[in-house]
Parts: sequence; structure tokens; C-alpha cells
Amino acid sequence: MPYGVKLIAIADAGGAIFGDDLDMGEVLAAVENSRNHPDKALRASCVHATKNVKERILGLSGSAKVLEIECDIVAPAALENAVTEENARKIKAKLEVCGANGPNSSRAEKILAEQGVTVLYDFLANGAGVTASYFEWLRNLTDRFRYEAEQIRHVPFDISCMDNYVMPEFKTRLKQILVNGESKHTTESWNLLLRDIMFAALNEDYRFAKEHQVSMKTAGFLNAQLRVLAAILARMDEKDRQSMMARLPEKARTLLKPFMDHPEVRLFMQRGNKNY
Repeated sequence: MPYGVKLIAIADAGGAIFGDDLDMGEVLAAVENSRNHPDKALRASCVHATKNVKERILGLSGSAKVLEIECDIVAPAALENAVTEENARKIKAKLEVCGANGPNSSRAEKILAEQGVTVLYDFLANGAGVTASYFEWLRNLTDRFRYEAEQIRHVPFDISCMDNYVMPEFKTRLKQILVNGESKHTTESWNLLLRDIMFAALNEDYRFAKEHQVSMKTAGFLNAQLRVLAAILARMDEKDRQSMMARLPEKARTLLKPFMDHPEVRLFMQRGNKNY
């Protein structure tokens, strides 16, 4: 697999398989080829894979063993509250990547933090899909503005019309992609940009969590709330903004400062456009 990761266990509704280096391509093929299996409980299941498989457990009992296996990364990616107070202490992974929505109970989150397990929480782990939707929105806007310029007003299209919509940190890269049509090269550029945006978000929450001794999920919630507060303040006139800032606790102002210094927030304040 990419990045030197070895897949050693997989579980689904049909059961679980274990091995030293499972072949993901063969597993996916086994799932696809078993969609019409006579036993409904075993349809579209990983348990039909055979390559490098050393152990196979049918039924849901295999799922519990997969979560508790000794590994570097565990990724609960199906059920809500798969990790609970009962099994959280049995997790031996260094990193949990939450592919499902809410795979940890509230108590499990605290236990994992106490054990030193780094949890890449759900709305960050799944954030690439929302980011890709943002890319799609940008492409639709660009195509609309290009059509209006070239076909309706009969003037050359100017990509600077997208300045109000692109992320300031990635402004140059986004405009370089948008100025061209979709192609294999453009898709590669989108993928690289998506990677860098996700890494930036992950690193921001990781640094915040380490600095303030909180979980990454708590850091994510705090950062999200601080962004919303910064956006609200940016849309106020200067007098109201200063008045509200003065009423905030000193710690809140300290935490808020990097967000108020963000180039996008500065852009809002410079333009003074509450409807932007």
C-alpha cells in the first residue's frame, strides 16, 4: 500500500480477516464477487478474501478483535459508538482515524486521550469530501463567469474575478488551476492541493492540541468556533468590533488573535462589506 502501510486486519458485517500484509485490491474484488452469495450474512464481505489471510472470523465478533489488535493505526469506518467505555482501554493503536461519524462514545474519547492514543476525529478525517465540494463550487463559478465574459459581454475572461471566492492561503494555486479547463493534469493539481489543505488543517489542530493539552477533537471544535467568531467580528464596523473584543475574557482574546490576523479575515475587514 502507499506510504509503506501494511494492512493487517479488516472487519465488516460478515466478519473479519487477519494477515501480515492483506492485498486491498484482492479484498475489494472478493467483496464485489460475493454480492450474490447464497448466505445473506456473507454478501459483499471481506471474509471471502484469501491472499495473505492467516485467520478468518465470521460474524460480528471479529469486529471487536480488529479494534483491539496491536497496530499503529486503527480506523473505525462504519458504526457510530463502535468504541465505548467497555473496549476503549483495549485499543493498542497509536493513532485512531475516525472514518465513521461519531465512532467513539464521549467516555471513550476521554479514555483514549488518557491512554495517549491520538484520535484523528471524524469531521477532520472526513473533511476532504467537503473540501472537494468547495473545489466543485469554484469550478462552477469560474465557468459561469467565463461564459458571461466571453459569450455575453464579449470581453476576455479575467481570472481575478475569483479573488473574492478563493482561500487566500492557496489563492495563487487555486487560480492557476481554475484558469485552465479540467484535464488529467488539472485533476492531479486538485489532488495535490486537497492534500495540502488537509495537512494544514490537521497540523493546525495537532499544534493547538499539544500547546493547550487537549484532544485533537477539542482543538478542532475550538478552532471552528474561533473561526466563526472571527468571521462575525470581521463583518462588524470598527467601533462595534472593538467593543465586543473588549468584553471577551483575556484568554479568549489571546486565542482569537491568530484568527483575526488570518488573511481572509483581514480581507473582510479591509473591504468593510457586511454582505460579502
